[in-house]
Order: sequence, then structure tokens, then C-alpha cells
Amino acid sequence: MPDLVRTAVCDGIEMDYAVFGKAGTGFRTLVILPGMSLHPVMLSAQIVAHTFAPFVKAGYSVYLFDRKKQFGDSYSVNEMAEDTYRVMQSLGIGRADVYGTSQGGMMALSLAVHHPEAVRRLAVASTLSRQNPTSLLTMRTWIELSARESPVELNRDVFRRVYSPEFYARYEKAFERFEPEGTSEEMRRFGVMAAASMEFDIYDELSGIRCPVSLYGVEDDTVLSGQGVKEMAEALHCPIRMFPGRGHAFYDEVPHFVDSLLEFFV
Repeated sequence: MPDLVRTAVCDGIEMDYAVFGKAGTGFRTLVILPGMSLHPVMLSAQIVAHTFAPFVKAGYSVYLFDRKKQFGDSYSVNEMAEDTYRVMQSLGIGRADVYGTSQGGMMALSLAVHHPEAVRRLAVASTLSRQNPTSLLTMRTWIELSARESPVELNRDVFRRVYSPEFYARYEKAFERFEPEGTSEEMRRFGVMAAASMEFDIYDELSGIRCPVSLYGVEDDTVLSGQGVKEMAEALHCPIRMFPGRGHAFYDEVPHFVDSLLEFFV
């Protein structure tokens, strides 16, 4: 793993994280909570560090968190958020700016509801606060594919749902090279995370979020649907920006999207 990757151990939790910039010296801290991944999040740490270089340049300490290393066959989104909060506390991270994508956005919402003192500003992308037919269908499909232990089927479905048709076609050969990758344990974990997303519902608690919030999404989100961010915008009376023609992981497709995030947080 890259040198910037570390492991936190506290209260029985063992969790990998990456930190960019000079930890603890920035005038602000950004916490990144990524979405579900079949593979260890830290394999992408160098890419994330490059992408979020504008935050480091602006004086931020940036932390990227994975889920905890060991969990059983049940692990709720709220438990994921709580474990992340405890690790943040152990690392001396007080009030942070928080950015969550997909399931990481669900975690970010849970963190803001249950630990408002820990979140200064909140940005979430391609996420939801309660389920809808699209999200339930996606998670059921991913649970079934995970149980088959066929990484090719699972990866192919994930890639095609997560990215826009144009983006997928452009990088199809690269995606095909990754399709066979995935161990039995990685697929088990992915299935557990998918089940956790199906059970997540924090809509009625959104009023407990007191910090400024900014929402981002796409109309044709074939993973969770664009409905989720729209109804959150109405409930929270906060700004929302939709990216036409992009996929669920639009943040990988839109050039300089991180600059928009930086503008909101600063």
C-alpha cells in the first residue's frame, strides 16, 4: 500500500485510512467517506490524493477512511458511521468538513445527525436518506451476484450501473481487465454493505442536521436514482447541483468537480 496509508486501532476497531497534507496543521480538516467498493479503498489512495490536491494546497488536512477491517454478516450504515466517528476521535479530528459519496454519503448523513458537533459543513453526492425502487433493485442484484462468488458478473454489473454509457464505452477495455478481480471475502463484505444500504433510512431525522449542506447528483442515477438527493434538498432547504448525462459516479467523470467542493467548504 502507498506510504500515505495508515491503520487506526481503537476500542476494538481496526480501520485503514489515508491522510494527505500535514495532518493536524491545516486550518481545516476534510474527511472523505467513499461509497461501497469490492476492493480495498486504500488501493485508490494515491489517485484520491492527486484529485484532492487543491484542498491540500488550500491548507486542509485530508483524511480518506475505509470501513473497518473485520465485520460479520450484519453491519449497518449507522454502525459504519459510528465506527468512523470513534476513529476520528482517536486521531484527534474534531470538527471537520465531511464529503461522502453513495453509501459514504449515507454515512456522512448519519454522522451529521448523530454527532453534529463533529461536522462543520457537509457535502454528499449520489446518495439518499431513504430507499426507493431503484436503490432496492440495485442492492438486491448486488447481494445476489456477491453470493454467486462470480467477480466477473459482479464487477461488470457495478461498472455498468455506476458509470454513464459514454464513460463506460470509453474505458471498457480497462474495466474488462478488472472484471476477474475479487476474492470470496471481498464479495462477502460487498454483499453485507449492499444489505446495509437497503436498510438505511434517516429521512425523518434530517431536521437534526444543523450545518450547511450541499447536494450533488444525476437525474438518471441507475444505482440509487436521482430521487434521493432531490427529496433531501427539499427537506433540508439546501442547494443541489445535478449533472446531466453523467453516471452515478459523476465525480469521476466531471473534470474539476473537486474545485466546486472546495468553493463550498471554504
